[in-house]
Amino acid sequence: MQTPLVSIIIPIYKVEPYLRRCLDSIVNQTYTNLEIILVDDGSPDGCPQICDEYAANDNRIVVIHKENGGLSDARNAGLDICKGEYISFVDSDDWVDEKYIETLCSITRDKQYDFVIADYHQSNENSEVQHIPCNNGSILGNIPIISAYCKLTYPPCAWAKLYHRSFIEKNHFRFYPNLLFEDQLWSCQLASKAKNIHIINSKIYHYTIRNNSIMQSENIAFTNRILSWKYILAEEKNILISYKKALSKEINFFFINKITEVFTISIHNRALFNTTFYTIKDAIGANPITYWFANAQGIKKIIFFLLTKFPSIFSRWILYFYFRKTV
Repeated sequence: MQTPLVSIIIPIYKVEPYLRRCLDSIVNQTYTNLEIILVDDGSPDGCPQICDEYAANDNRIVVIHKENGGLSDARNAGLDICKGEYISFVDSDDWVDEKYIETLCSITRDKQYDFVIADYHQSNENSEVQHIPCNNGSILGNIPIISAYCKLTYPPCAWAKLYHRSFIEKNHFRFYPNLLFEDQLWSCQLASKAKNIHIINSKIYHYTIRNNSIMQSENIAFTNRILSWKYILAEEKNILISYKKALSKEINFFFINKITEVFTISIHNRALFNTTFYTIKDAIGANPITYWFANAQGIKKIIFFLLTKFPSIFSRWILYFYFRKTV
């Protein structure tokens, strides 16, 4: 049976306590035709030495040592040299089941998909954290794929997926550098070009929520977070606007969720919340409340309509206390 080469790209930075667990889960895959690309993104701990140690014992491993450039830059460095027919990203503080790649590749034996998605198990350092499970099956056609993406049918992350390399290269996909939450934009861009995907309802990827991870760290400046979200929201709107006629409800649902996610970074500070409000408004070219207005019914629709017409100070005041109470 033909087994195409699969490139697994693992960006690595300050994950020494987790790295061996991750690498052991990769090198011990039941699917063995692998190119394992370890991108040491200038990690200041013992990660570079661990990478070299594993490479010395497994000729499938390629190590890139580079100056720190961030997660997007590290993933792009792997994409630039990978040779596999298929590509998969694994974060270095996560791990996968031993049949992870075999399970993903089994879906592609009879049909070529732009990408295959696995469900995942997520946990913090103390316990399991529940999430809405993925549905199982194929989604064919660009409109149904965008609909599924907007309805959050599958997670907007780069990991837990197997991409056909021709799909990545044909569309010149790369991660945007110096951007937080980069997986959000990556996932939206891929969905906008995909013609066929498949989802596996099996938790074979294990995602670790770390208190000191990049996304969880309280040391990342609010300005950096909000500027990243501003860029992402604007780009997502540019991508999804062409689907507005066919998928207005789905797109509205999507932006309600994304806008809510952005607001949660500032709900404990009124001044920052005001900044967030205007940033979102600038990014989407509309009062954020218009998305709730489009989704509302009855008396709520009247209330949201009035809020879109009131001076923005009233809109911000009501939204601020709404999120403080509910999020």
